[in-house]
Amino acid sequence: MDLNYDPRCSIYLNGKYYYLSYYLPNGKRILKSLSTSKRMLAKKKMHLKEQELYEGIFDDHDILKMPEIRVSPQVRLDLNLGVEKYLDASGVHKNARTQNNDKYALESLISRLDKVFVDEVTPYDIQMLLWKLKSENKKEATLRTYRGILKKFFAWITENGLVQMDNPVNKHSLIKQTSNLVRDRLPKPEEIQRILSCDSEIMPVMRFLIHTGANLVRFSIFNGRILRMVSGTSAINRIVLLNLESVGLISGVNLDQFP
Repeated sequence: MDLNYDPRCSIYLNGKYYYLSYYLPNGKRILKSLSTSKRMLAKKKMHLKEQELYEGIFDDHDILKMPEIRVSPQVRLDLNLGVEKYLDASGVHKNARTQNNDKYALESLISRLDKVFVDEVTPYDIQMLLWKLKSENKKEATLRTYRGILKKFFAWITENGLVQMDNPVNKHSLIKQTSNLVRDRLPKPEEIQRILSCDSEIMPVMRFLIHTGANLVRFSIFNGRILRMVSGTSAINRIVLLNLESVGLISGVNLDQFP
């Protein structure tokens, strides 16, 4: 490339949309629509294109104007630049809140990979990242969300031909399965005593559950009678029994017999 080549770009408003203007190393000028009427977004796209030109990356339209180039140069894609490109492309159909959430999550995950270029990331790196997050007591649902974000990012990178590589987020990027029927731990005796010492109209129900190990859902739903759930600050205060005496009768158990 000519050492005197200046890859700086500019934008201008032409009718409804902003257009990008820049010169190729052979001196030919390129004008293309940025398909946006927002100046800030147009400037962002302009800076991304400038970065590509600095690194010697040319798109298909550029190469058509450069017959002297037989093959496009093999330039490694920086991870942070790849994130910017992905967010820019995927944000078209997202609202601002969703885009900001995805941006924060993806940038945070990518920074923890401790890699510079996209093609440096391997399935092993993804697996180790998931295990690190697991060791920080991240929930299974959260881990699945993070894995999905990474998988979509690398899929977009590879499917758009920005990097020739396999998606590192594959079937080997496993997340430990846990059963929703098993609690993380058993309650401590002092925690049970604190619950039993509470002064509440539903304590007969709580004593019944604690002393028998009955399933709360099965106990609370039968004969079409359902406990109403209302917002509150604790698990006990969120349960309002519609008819305590009726429930006791139907269950065939005198709930007051439990201390």
